[in-house]
Amino acid sequence: MRYRIRTGALAFILHRATGLALVLYLFVHIFSVSRLANPASFNEEMALYSSALFKFVELGLLGVVVAHVLNGARIIAVDFWGASRKQATVFYVAVGVGTLVVLYGAIHLLPAVFDGISSGQLLSPSYEVIHGGGH
Repeated sequence: MRYRIRTGALAFILHRATGLALVLYLFVHIFSVSRLANPASFNEEMALYSSALFKFVELGLLGVVVAHVLNGARIIAVDFWGASRKQATVFYVAVGVGTLVVLYGAIHLLPAVFDGISSGQLLSPSYEVIHGGGH
């Protein structure tokens, strides 16, 4: 006898994993915003976040957010609107819609990644950093 992960279990695992990833991102985001007290270090950090490598990471974040939101909508449909008999169909529709949204985001984010790779400056900022942080 073999155990098969069915659609509901896969959706559950995906929702938990994306939720944990979003909590991890939240801690990183709070740390970044806490650096506002020092404008110079915040400016340098934002320059790093504008680099080609972080544009790729942003695409991953988009995928995580979209997956979590659409799976949450699927859970609402199953629990409150009686779609439990069609939960697999709702899951695959959510995956299709999510894929389209992430592909649309990729159209806008990947050119910066490819530019960074082709120029050999994957971690270089996409704008000039003004040191000192003053006005």
